Amino acid sequence: MPRMMTGCRALGTGISCRRATRRAAGRARDATARPVQRQRDREKVKKPTALPWVRTGKRRPTAEPWALFVEQETPALQEPPNVKRVLVISIDPQEASFRLRMAILPRLLAADHYEFEFHTRPKKWLDRLKLVASASRYHAVIVQRKLLDPSHAKILRWRSRRVVYDLDDAVMVQRRKIGRMSQWLKQRRFIATARSADHVVAGNQFLADTFVKLDCPVTVLPTVVDPQHYKIKSHAATDAPTLVWIGSRSTLPYLQQWMTAIEAATRRVPGLRLTTIANDTVRSEVIPVEHVAWSVEAESAALHRGDIGIAPTPSDQWTIGKSGFKIIQYMATGLPTVASPVGANEQILIDGTTGLLASSMEQWTDAIVRLANDVSLRAQMGAAARRLVETDYSLERARHVWREVLEGERPS
Repeated sequence: MPRMMTGCRALGTGISCRRATRRAAGRARDATARPVQRQRDREKVKKPTALPWVRTGKRRPTAEPWALFVEQETPALQEPPNVKRVLVISIDPQEASFRLRMAILPRLLAADHYEFEFHTRPKKWLDRLKLVASASRYHAVIVQRKLLDPSHAKILRWRSRRVVYDLDDAVMVQRRKIGRMSQWLKQRRFIATARSADHVVAGNQFLADTFVKLDCPVTVLPTVVDPQHYKIKSHAATDAPTLVWIGSRSTLPYLQQWMTAIEAATRRVPGLRLTTIANDTVRSEVIPVEHVAWSVEAESAALHRGDIGIAPTPSDQWTIGKSGFKIIQYMATGLPTVASPVGANEQILIDGTTGLLASSMEQWTDAIVRLANDVSLRAQMGAAARRLVETDYSLERARHVWREVLEGERPS
């Protein structure tokens, strides 16, 4: 029995010795190979990849916190060398401003080899960052009405070849009362957006003057129309002259404020009527009101049934920045217009030639009565208004301005 125990111990010692020998040999190999492997690992390590903006010649430090989220630039699709791609960032493609100022651009500039890619501003911060960071893949970027976050405006400026800001309303003004902090934040975003732009296309002179104060190159381009879309009115004597107003639910209160003057005119012009073209209407016990639900297809025919266009507008910081598009629509139809001398209204309407400007309620009543009782004056002013639209507010004018703005020239 003792001999058996000794044999087992000897066997166990032999196994342990062999294991120890193998482990020692492995440690020796590791000690020899480890420096070599470290050297190989160091050779595999590449220098940090430069951020995509280095390709544009605008080098920036890589320590910016947002740089971690910016994807590396993907190779652009192979396209004909003459094609110039433009990125358009807007708020809502359903809004009239987008439909009338941006959606027309592909048709206007197709012959100049421009292709447009439209994007609604993403709701998520990271998605917005990725969108502005993709700007280097485009010939130019158009920001339509949107006020950018200061950080995004800075990235857009770094990444873009050319940035154009387009607006037709006083987006820097809050329509409703807000607190001081909200006002400060809005102004901060407005200034950041303005400084990121190479050029601004403003819907009226008031907006243009605002950007001139910030040393931004500006071109005034009112919202234009396709004259072929509007049938020209042939004025004739009638016992039921019709006032026409086109707008939306947000501007309907302006019409409601002037209903007193309109109803006073009804007492002096028997048979006077009112047609509203909008998504809502006003009501009156004095003047008959016909309501036409607005649509692109219905607006032209509804305007053509009118005799006098009206554009009542109160005076405040928001309305001063509006671009008076309804007046251009009346003029395209060949209608004389009665309008308040506020903002762009005073610039578009030529008082005594294409319509009448009226400030007080009495002036409004007198202007409506004068045009309602004089068919020859309506015809004369309507014809002059249509000619003005064809020369100054047509699609050809917009094509000329946008082509030169996108190419970096100052429109003549």
